[in-house]
Amino acid sequence: MTKQNHKTYVWALPIRLFHWLLAIGFLITYITSENEYFPTLHFAYGAFVGTLLFFRIIFGFIGPSYARFKDFPIGFSKTKQFISGYFSGTKNYVGHNPLASATMLSIFVTGLLCSISGYLIYAENNQVMAISVNSNLLTTSHHLFAKLFLILIIIHLAGIFADLIFKKKKTNLPSIFTGYKKLEAENVKLNVIHYVLVIIWFTLPFYVFLLFLWPTV
Repeated sequence: MTKQNHKTYVWALPIRLFHWLLAIGFLITYITSENEYFPTLHFAYGAFVGTLLFFRIIFGFIGPSYARFKDFPIGFSKTKQFISGYFSGTKNYVGHNPLASATMLSIFVTGLLCSISGYLIYAENNQVMAISVNSNLLTTSHHLFAKLFLILIIIHLAGIFADLIFKKKKTNLPSIFTGYKKLEAENVKLNVIHYVLVIIWFTLPFYVFLLFLWPTV
């Protein structure tokens, strides 16, 4: 296989599953937020999204290469280099590029804050915790985080479409389905700790979802 046609396994299955589960979870959560007939479903999916994000953040510290935050090329100089060389394609990033890295980190943090504020609203409405909170401030914060979450996802989608338009032959879109990118680098590998975390990662969110959907579970 020539270097030009070389494929590298970059996005392991857990990362790809997380991506699509987060997309589906957020979409349903956002839709049900505007419908007063589905408050329980909204809280359940919100808890599902929050739990997914919580474990993704953990994975960002102890996960495999390309998924770790330390492998995210964050920084002004790196972002400037990426933007200046975007059309010339002078640098090909194995994992996320600088703009995508900043967007994904913002999505993780904003989504988690949105879920936490949503849980506090749920706890107050259902008297789960005996805490004193400013309801108006909490609700406003939750809605703000939700809007920001949506904006960040739109930015993420805009980046994907730009990639499709301006880099048709080098687009990275197929990698979120297959896990492979057309470049030469080291293949991602998962160890035992990763597999244990992955089992918890993709079990607990569904359990939390059921707890909110049917509290007696």
